[in-house]
Amino acid sequence: MGGASSSAAATRPSCVAEPDEVTDTMRSRQQAMPERWTMTVEQFIEIVEFCGSTDQYRAIKEDKGYVSMADINREFVIPWTQGTGCSLAVLTQRDREGAELEADLMLSHAWQEDAEETLEALRECIRAQHVPLSARLWFCVFAQYQPEDGKGPSIQAQINMQPFKS
Repeated sequence: MGGASSSAAATRPSCVAEPDEVTDTMRSRQQAMPERWTMTVEQFIEIVEFCGSTDQYRAIKEDKGYVSMADINREFVIPWTQGTGCSLAVLTQRDREGAELEADLMLSHAWQEDAEETLEALRECIRAQHVPLSARLWFCVFAQYQPEDGKGPSIQAQINMQPFKS
């Protein structure tokens, strides 16, 4: 999958801010407020469906039979967020502020799990529990700044903020 990452950076879901749209407010939120590193359920679905529509996703799935969340992170999340200092979730919020950004749900996962199974499990949950698409979701692959490029907090620094506590 060597060259696939660079092509993933050229296009992204419409709900995700472009690097030139990143503000100091967004970067500050990533540095200090883990309970606000959220996106809506609808945005989560849009992002995973967008990934599934790409050639690099189809190539990974053809090669190994499924696409893991680690693959999604490597092929999409990191290229879309690299250099911004902001996680994918923060990029979906842009400059929104306040308690309305705090998580309604926390979705856990395994790095090697099938991304399509994760999406289907979420869909089943929102149907069974009558969760609105506007509910705020905290999902670590999308909530934490993943690139480890020095432009944003390291994974360890983000974990030290105890995002799971809130």
